[in-house]
Amino acid sequence: MASTQRAFDTWDVLKLVALLLMFVDHAGNYVFTSDHDQYYLRAIGRGAAPIFLFLAGYAKSYRFSWELLGLAVALTVFEWWFFWRIDTVNILFSILVSRAIFNWFESRGRIIRRPIEWYVAATALFVLAAVVDYGSLGFLLALAGYMRRHKEAYHPALRKGLSVVMLATFGAFQIQFFAPAISPPISAGVMGAVFLWCMCFEVREVRARWLPKVVRYVLKLLSRYSGYIYVAHLMMLMWLTGVAPYSN
Repeated sequence: MASTQRAFDTWDVLKLVALLLMFVDHAGNYVFTSDHDQYYLRAIGRGAAPIFLFLAGYAKSYRFSWELLGLAVALTVFEWWFFWRIDTVNILFSILVSRAIFNWFESRGRIIRRPIEWYVAATALFVLAAVVDYGSLGFLLALAGYMRRHKEAYHPALRKGLSVVMLATFGAFQIQFFAPAISPPISAGVMGAVFLWCMCFEVREVRARWLPKVVRYVLKLLSRYSGYIYVAHLMMLMWLTGVAPYSN
């Protein structure tokens, strides 16, 4: 998770966009639960998870995070306690697994050299989405972020071409999984915009002098504690509405 000591940058901006899309998605699942509202809100919200997964692969370090594990377990325990069932474990576990794979290579001074093979394996194991949110297909987004971070290690044509294929595969499965409950054109448009942003993403300072310093600091806090925000607001929504995650 990002530090609030550094300058406000594009990492924070992308995280904040993910949080906004996440709130829209969860508003459709927990608050505005009519078929009409969900058709549009959930479609817009399809852009949130790809950003979080992409940034998991783009991160500077993949060291194990007890903080992230604690949040993942806390949300799982809460869901089990509140509903006495768990459909799938949350996206934080997908992020932890992706980070663990990348850390295995990083700790040995190695890098993933055959990303096409990882793509084939992850696609073949798509049924894992029944166990953990986004499953092995979520790893494709993290792998796209990993390849973007280590772009000097891959031929540009391979990196760009495979990233497009991985992002398109994830998007196609998402639209198919949620159809016909969401608007395919809107979800495809939102995810397409997110994917284009990720394809050219670089961490750069965002000066935004027009924003008061205190506002920039608050925005960095929101970015830094996005995991806590994710868990806390989901617990609150489940508590207030009695609606299980993705039950509609």
